[in-house]
Amino acid sequence: MGSFAPIPSHENQVEIDLEKLVPFAHYPFSWFQGQRLEEMVDEISECDPIDIIDGQVVEGKATGIKIISPIIVRHTTDDQYEILDGHYRVAAARKLKRILQLQSVKIPAIIKRELTDEEALSEVSDTNPIGLLLKHGIDIFCEDYRQSDGYKCLAGALICSDGNSSMALDEYIEHFLLDDHNRYDLYESIYSMGNPYELNEEECNDEVVAREILQIITPGYKEKIAKLEKSKEERDVDALSKLQATIEDEIPELVRTFVRKDSGYIQQLKDYLNFDLDAYDYDDVQNRRERAKLLFFVHMLKKRTFPHMNILQLLGRPSMENIDNSFLGWETSNGKYVKFVKHEVEKELSLTRKSNIKQAVSFVVNTWGDYINSLCHDVALVLATGGDCSKDIESIMSHMQAIFVYQKPVDCKFTPLTPLEAFYLRLTQNEYLGQLYDILKIFKISSGADYPVPVEYMKEMEEFQFRKMSTEDIEKFFEPENIQQIAKYVYLKDETSKEERRKIRNNKDKVLRFLDFCKLADPLGIYNVMEDVTELLIISCLQSILLDSSNEIFDYAFHGFEGGKGYRKGKIRVQAALKNDRHTCDALQVYWVRRVMDRSYANVGDGNIRKVTTKIETRCIEALSRVLNSSTIEEMLEASSFYLNKSAE
Repeated sequence: MGSFAPIPSHENQVEIDLEKLVPFAHYPFSWFQGQRLEEMVDEISECDPIDIIDGQVVEGKATGIKIISPIIVRHTTDDQYEILDGHYRVAAARKLKRILQLQSVKIPAIIKRELTDEEALSEVSDTNPIGLLLKHGIDIFCEDYRQSDGYKCLAGALICSDGNSSMALDEYIEHFLLDDHNRYDLYESIYSMGNPYELNEEECNDEVVAREILQIITPGYKEKIAKLEKSKEERDVDALSKLQATIEDEIPELVRTFVRKDSGYIQQLKDYLNFDLDAYDYDDVQNRRERAKLLFFVHMLKKRTFPHMNILQLLGRPSMENIDNSFLGWETSNGKYVKFVKHEVEKELSLTRKSNIKQAVSFVVNTWGDYINSLCHDVALVLATGGDCSKDIESIMSHMQAIFVYQKPVDCKFTPLTPLEAFYLRLTQNEYLGQLYDILKIFKISSGADYPVPVEYMKEMEEFQFRKMSTEDIEKFFEPENIQQIAKYVYLKDETSKEERRKIRNNKDKVLRFLDFCKLADPLGIYNVMEDVTELLIISCLQSILLDSSNEIFDYAFHGFEGGKGYRKGKIRVQAALKNDRHTCDALQVYWVRRVMDRSYANVGDGNIRKVTTKIETRCIEALSRVLNSSTIEEMLEASSFYLNKSAE
């Protein structure tokens, strides 16, 4: 499956002859081998188009080298450039050059000029996982490197590997920097996620998996094994034999826990995550291996890693608080649990398959985002000019409620997902579904709100939507000499009391807190939120603070939420979200942005347009939610096309 990600462009990019590139002087590796190198060779290979022969996808032959993301270098001599970021891309290019017998190869690069050695190391540290190892003193060839302070600090940190991909640093080390011999010693079991050991036929059996689990979790078993290896005394042999007999007696019950139809692990995966582990072809040895690893993983999750919570239930209840947003710089209530599970599963997936799954889901969501934005814009434009598009809207709304039934094509062009890939697809889909489900809840909560605005104020406030405000302007906005004029529009009346004006001045900090909530609409910081702040937005925010009920409850609960002091269980006071700097759940922040924007529309006479577009958004998001509940990539893409193509007719 091809990449759905846009090709980035880079300023100050040049092309440098491959032979002029040398490794960074302090780079700890002089060899490049294994999975990382092979995947990078595939990634940079420019190939003939794929073909379909007898219903099978046949990859085109490699004909050249195409590196999209430029490496980073510094100039050392007239003829050499030192690589700061991109060592594996260069190594892969050299290997491919030999294979294809190319005369010369040029590599896209960005040149960092006049860097000292210290600055160069800093540059490497900021852009390259190897640089992080150097900077934090992590020697991965030291037997106990995982006990070092530097490793403990960085192990789960997301880093950029060569190209545009990202992964956790510990995954990068295990997959790409250590050979298999060194990797085996890192894992507790042959069934541990990421262990490169290939399970044999017998080791895929449920009884053998259960025995391994019991041997690991049974207190004293490992110690008795170690002691017996040293002593060989008869009493130690007897003690171990008794312990092994106990384990053998417990194996049948644990196997039943795997497969029990009412509440076994396989059934729980189906009930909570709509993931059917029984649906795979187990004549395929890879599927059998992954089934065994998943059963081991689920047991360890439930009984040892997270024994005090139902982790599968959490994963199966998508919400904004069950999303891993750590890569954006903030934490959700349950994000750390989701991150752990995703990270472990990712250790088993190749970089290519993991990337394909993430890009496919992202492609669908982004396509729908563009469609919804375009549709709502067109509808708003027609309504604003007095036009009638009710029949078109009715047709779209009706189609979005249709149920798509997937029929697998005979000559499916997609490689079937393995159990672990399908499980990862479900985890990825659920993070997007968490946002969609909560947005639908927010629409439902706010659907009954009505904000009547006298006509005479609407005309004047239309001008406010074009008056942008800087941070300095916002400070001046709340100065005493401006409050009298502001109060008129906040309270929608010509005469206001001294007490009402005092309330406006006292709520400046709440307005600023609200502006922080707006950043949820742009988590990557691509746009400067403050550049889009207008007088209308500030006035609408003050109206929501001062005119809406101070006792309004945000009826929202997420997995594990117990409430806190001053809250009813599962319910949060809306106004309390702006009173302090404590964590406010993402859904409530989005609700605040939504209600302020609803008031903005009402203030300029576009309240009806807002209601119509909200209905359209609701139907589209419901349809997208059904799309993201697909169990395969091809089903998801087919379902997406079913709704979008039909709606465009």
